[in-house]
Amino acid sequence: MRLPRRAVALTLALLTMTASSPAFPAAAVSKVQETASARMGQPCPSMAGEILTRPDYPWYIVDKAGYLRGIPPGVPDRIFTPGIHPRTDVPLETCAMGQDLSSHAAIITANDAVRPWYLYTNGKKYGLRPGIPEKYHLDGNKLQTMTVAILDGIPDGGLWD
Repeated sequence: MRLPRRAVALTLALLTMTASSPAFPAAAVSKVQETASARMGQPCPSMAGEILTRPDYPWYIVDKAGYLRGIPPGVPDRIFTPGIHPRTDVPLETCAMGQDLSSHAAIITANDAVRPWYLYTNGKKYGLRPGIPEKYHLDGNKLQTMTVAILDGIPDGGLWD
């Protein structure tokens, strides 16, 4: 994932500030350093499907390409099987960051009982082949149905596997 030049410049400027600067408290500088470090990680495709976190951090899911995708509050209750417990033994900096799931993420399908399931996030639908919902802890009981016309109108994001 490539950051815009402006974001890189701002990150570098913040990283070079001293922790004693009154404008940038040590905690803020530390958080920026952690974020920059996480963005510099490598993709971890072997961890695809893992849900990760650490204390005082949001949940992340590792996508098929090995990128951490942030999971907004409320989304786990809408798409994951009940009782999911994210792993806390993997440093988040291990994997590169990807685009977060949208706050409207859902598991969707058409009401014609013929179409496959899709993961809807960030304005696109991602096809779910058999076995993929289980790999990513997606709960079929939380499937949202819609008309074929609406489903067909959602841009295709490819396969989520």
